Amino acid sequence: MNSVSNGAIDVPAAMFGVEVADGGGECREREMSVAVGESATNIVGGGGGGDVGVASADLFGLFGDEPPEESRNTSKRGSKSKKGRRKNPTEKPASLGNDRGVAACNRLPPEPQVGNIEYKLKLCDKTAGRFQQLVTQMRWRLDEGDGTAIYMVGVTDAGLMVGIPERDFDKSTQTLFRMAKANHAGAVVKTTWMGPNGRGGQVVVTNLPEESHRQDERVVFIGDAQSGKSSLAAVLSSTEIDDGRGRARLDLFRHGHEIRSGRTSSIGAATMAFDEAGGFISPKQSRKQFNSKYHCSTTARTVTLFDLPGDPKYYKTTFGGIMGRDPDLAVLVVSPTIGVGLMATELVGVAAALQIPLAVIVSKCDTCPQELVDATLRGVAEICTAAGLGPMLAVDDADCAAAAVAALMGGTATPVICASSVTGVGIKAVRALIGAVGVNMAGAGGFADERSATVGKAPTLHTPATSLEVAAPLLADTFFEMQVQDVFAVTDAGPIVGGVVRTGAVGIGDRLELGPLDDGSFCNVAVVRVHRNGEPCRHARAHETATIELAGAVPTDVRQGQVLVSSGRAVATTSLTASVRLLPLCKGELEADSLQAVVIRGGMKRAVVMSAAAPITAGSDTVATVAFDLRPECMRAGDTFLFRANRRGFTGYGVVTAVTQAAPVAKAALHLARSV
Repeated sequence: MNSVSNGAIDVPAAMFGVEVADGGGECREREMSVAVGESATNIVGGGGGGDVGVASADLFGLFGDEPPEESRNTSKRGSKSKKGRRKNPTEKPASLGNDRGVAACNRLPPEPQVGNIEYKLKLCDKTAGRFQQLVTQMRWRLDEGDGTAIYMVGVTDAGLMVGIPERDFDKSTQTLFRMAKANHAGAVVKTTWMGPNGRGGQVVVTNLPEESHRQDERVVFIGDAQSGKSSLAAVLSSTEIDDGRGRARLDLFRHGHEIRSGRTSSIGAATMAFDEAGGFISPKQSRKQFNSKYHCSTTARTVTLFDLPGDPKYYKTTFGGIMGRDPDLAVLVVSPTIGVGLMATELVGVAAALQIPLAVIVSKCDTCPQELVDATLRGVAEICTAAGLGPMLAVDDADCAAAAVAALMGGTATPVICASSVTGVGIKAVRALIGAVGVNMAGAGGFADERSATVGKAPTLHTPATSLEVAAPLLADTFFEMQVQDVFAVTDAGPIVGGVVRTGAVGIGDRLELGPLDDGSFCNVAVVRVHRNGEPCRHARAHETATIELAGAVPTDVRQGQVLVSSGRAVATTSLTASVRLLPLCKGELEADSLQAVVIRGGMKRAVVMSAAAPITAGSDTVATVAFDLRPECMRAGDTFLFRANRRGFTGYGVVTAVTQAAPVAKAALHLARSV
């Protein structure tokens, strides 16, 4: 970490938010997370550093004021004294007393009387009355900072960063944690530094919302390229319609080439909010960017719409999004202008195999004659029937949505809606359908209870279309497990991973294991903070999407497809036995004699070698052996996965029946294998 050096001490450069060249002293930076009422915190970080004079002036910007003349400095020692500056630079201020070395310490602006920044020299052995006063003061600072307060420990009211002994610093931070708990907030020691009298640091205190029972639902939009998935998802989540030239879908695109080509290559997301009755809550702003958040007190459910690629060359991203996001509903979007392509046909088979409820949206119906729309509906009906899904059930308006969802969950029908992102026809019906899915499932007993009972098994929401029956083991003591779907790098923060919690629950301070690493081992990590829907929260439970900041993990070792699991529950495997079959719509047989294929399970996309004594077909189960190359993965009995043999053009799925636990591989052997 860059630091600012000035004589006897080093000040962390991140505290000033300006850049500086490397060098100068030692600075110890640590992150200390404490479960304050089992809550998480937001961490306020900085950038690099700068020279002391510039840094002090730059920090005054946080206070909304200009630095006084006496705090301004120049890089040359021989510069003339300015007005208000002591003529003798070695003279100690009268207020400093006889403390050793304080004249050489760095200096911050004086403590502001208003705002969310508070200086505390130390907070040790406070009486009950004084502690209550400090709690009240913290509440005021939190209100001033709109829910965030910054405490500088080891700093005098005049801004001198003198530091305090290590023991007093630890006691002071513990007092701050107690104060935060009394205010239903969380606290994190973000940065520490050494002063002439000892250690000091920056503690960030953040308000946390009350325990939320808001349901977390996910809907994936699948279909062929250019079928209108992105525009439809963007229009559903906002209050505006498309202009006919793809303006709405820009909110979901994440890359420049997507904007130029109009084809989705990554997983975009938009958010919808619903009340308890399933009514749509429109956002305050009509245009929302990727992964937007809604903060509405009347929101009972938050639904995330995932826009998946439709181009066949991005099939790994599409299959990974379907499996890794654990969707409650899949929406097949077809366009009469292009018909039902190979990708849409294959995705219908994937939804049927994974037992994901499927609804059909016929987009761009305003640009085609009714005869073409009817022909498209007949083609979709043939595919759904072949996949074992229910017959088509037309949903003409929002009033029919509840009955259609009930038939969908019962496996007796497949809802179909004709909609247009340009004219707005059918948009209300689609919103009502999505809202009714949550109401139906909540009435049936909720989401988490059913899914937390099994590990890796696809949700059983309706009668399965196939006879592949390998039950996942029931767990007497459910442990936490989450597969890493996304990895984020944030300045002044540890590795941040995102995904859907498969089983159990996680909270601040939990000790977990992350892996497997390249050598098959797992590293011990601690949970620093937890976010849901962009807000800090106390816990994340099964079936909820969460982002978790970790401490103890090397950022370069974190990758998609790893698992975050309770200590002692991690299992790495190099080979497994599975019961596999082809997708319902696949025709022919697949010979699996040392077959090279790609296995996809959420964020894990690995090349494997499959071997089976009998050909793999769509009509019966086949026992196959799957071997990973070089690096082991974490899979358990009962896990569902997809596989694809690109050269043969076959796609199938399977359920793990047994795994072979892998012993950690020596790094020298790993490098040798890679070189060969």
